[in-house]
Amino acid sequence: MRNSPDNTIPIDPANTAKSARSAANSPSGFLQSWRRISHLIRKEFIQIVRNKQNFGLLMIAPLLQLVVFGYASRLDVKDVTVVVADMDRSALSRQIVDAFSRSGYFKIVDQVNSYDAVDDYMLRGTASMAILIPPDLERQIHGYRTAKVGVLIDGVDTTTAGTVSGYAQSILQGFSLDVMTERVRQMQGHLYDTSNPRIIMPAGTDAGRAWFTPNLNSKSFFVPGVVVLILVA
Repeated sequence: MRNSPDNTIPIDPANTAKSARSAANSPSGFLQSWRRISHLIRKEFIQIVRNKQNFGLLMIAPLLQLVVFGYASRLDVKDVTVVVADMDRSALSRQIVDAFSRSGYFKIVDQVNSYDAVDDYMLRGTASMAILIPPDLERQIHGYRTAKVGVLIDGVDTTTAGTVSGYAQSILQGFSLDVMTERVRQMQGHLYDTSNPRIIMPAGTDAGRAWFTPNLNSKSFFVPGVVVLILVA
């Protein structure tokens, strides 16, 4: 016997959703959800083991991605070939060349006596970067004037050129800071130099440091990122 419309029990959607949430949050509801998840996990493992080709693909593909993206695709720049045109031949100019050589990023291949000779090295590909030191470098620095050091970079590979430019700027900034520190030390803390009547104040500098990868090794960036992508995928 059918119920008449007057005897129909109304259903409240809000109460229904609330009851469903209460059932899911209850201990029995949690156990049921966990059983469903465990059955799905078991089914997937059985399917993977049953199909040998898929099992090999699932194991080999992540390892290949980890090796290729983590170790083969690296943005580090090492042993950049450099030709030096030192027109000053002073102690300060030698300090600049030594700073580049000791950094581990650059390799001095030759030193020439003119700026024009640099073009041959760059055009032949013998050098990827050139350092141009003016003839009055030491005189300008000792005269408390700005000395300019030129850097030429082969821009065929723009990514590598940008990285090399950052390394070169960092080395030159470090050299400038060392010169300023030595000048202040020689003045023995005096802010006024009687031999050169001008006020000399120690300049503030910005210092940047990477916490987790001080050497900015790209492998330390790529490998964790690839691992996360593999797990998410």
